[in-house]
Amino acid sequence: MTRLFKVWMVWGMMILVGSVVSFADEAAGRIADTGFGSFKLDEKGTLRQFNLSHSKTVYEPTTWRPNEGDEVKVAFTATPNKRGDVVLAVDKLTMVKAGPSTIANLTSPVIVEIVETGSSGVKVKLPKGQIVKFDFGRNTKRLPAGWVMAVGEKAKITFEAKVNRFTNRVGYAAEQIEKQP
Repeated sequence: MTRLFKVWMVWGMMILVGSVVSFADEAAGRIADTGFGSFKLDEKGTLRQFNLSHSKTVYEPTTWRPNEGDEVKVAFTATPNKRGDVVLAVDKLTMVKAGPSTIANLTSPVIVEIVETGSSGVKVKLPKGQIVKFDFGRNTKRLPAGWVMAVGEKAKITFEAKVNRFTNRVGYAAEQIEKQP
């Protein structure tokens, strides 16, 4: 009897969760402005503010975060906040087309120009002109051994893109930095 009850409870919860997810609305447009935990979407001249959740929002691609100028598709749910106002909570955010300042689908390794060096990492200019910081880890290799990086030099960086668990931002961890001629 208890096993049958548990099976029915599980099925009931699955149906409930499935019905809640199916009520999500969709919108598409260009991001007009970004802020801390939110962005404004321009849908054919109409601006609407959407709120991002650290734990509930799913990004596609996973190593991308919204920037001004990106064309996106948003699946959202209208929910009341603690003050009673209705907010648009993003469930899934999909990039359709990257904007001019967006770093999308950055593949490892990449040839870069060094802009700034430091003890914890290096800031570089990507081939498209964006500036990105690559963090050094304990096992980051420099080739040739003992090479001291200087501003303006070219380098080939092998890296891993990681989402920070506290800030939910994408960071790049350098695994190997090789001097290029």
